Amino acid sequence: MEKQEIISKIIFEAERKIKQNTGIVVSLFCKSKEVNSDNELARIIVKLCAEEYGIPIETLIATTRHRLQCEARQVSMKIVRENTTLSLKDIGLLYMAKRKGYVAELGKDHTTVIHGIKTIDNLLSYNKLVIEKYNRILTDFNKIINC
Repeated sequence: MEKQEIISKIIFEAERKIKQNTGIVVSLFCKSKEVNSDNELARIIVKLCAEEYGIPIETLIATTRHRLQCEARQVSMKIVRENTTLSLKDIGLLYMAKRKGYVAELGKDHTTVIHGIKTIDNLLSYNKLVIEKYNRILTDFNKIINC
């Protein structure tokens, strides 16, 4: 087997496991049907975004500026804004980083949320990969709330 074939198989298996785990999460939420507050919906969205991008929730809400993490964070901000009645300030507070020796008020402020939403709106106008990920997250979210 060539290196490329091995790498392709590893990537395929990783994607399959992510999709499988997302399906488990969706079915668990469907069974509980206890999703009734905007904060709960927002947490579900953050979790789905972290799973779609293959990163831990802690990384998604951290203050890192790596492209992948920023994109996942910004997509989640946009979906939370569109599917809840949370204010921009409240959305920013969802992204509080918990770090030793720091004050807990490290959440994003409302201008960061606005910037994130505008950035994703721009990417959604031309970037096919972002469009696909965004649509998969919305599909999974809709399965959860409509089951």
